[in-house]
Amino acid sequence: IARNVPGIIVCAFLREHAGGIIKTNLRSKSDDADVSKIASSFGGGGHKKAAGFTIEGDLYEIKNMLVEKIRGMIS
Repeated sequence: IARNVPGIIVCAFLREHAGGIIKTNLRSKSDDADVSKIASSFGGGGHKKAAGFTIEGDLYEIKNMLVEKIRGMIS
């Protein structure tokens, strides 16, 4: 649903699990936004338009790092 919002290029879904485990799914609508590169930088993987990773840490810190990487990619 988030990808269908006008103007959205990349969307991320973060889920926090017990023990500080954060599972993240990334989706892209643009051929120019390769989310597998972002997932790879966090130790994950996937495809150009669909990727993800699992990491341990603080949800808000992970979110902030992810937002910065996405901004750097689409700027």
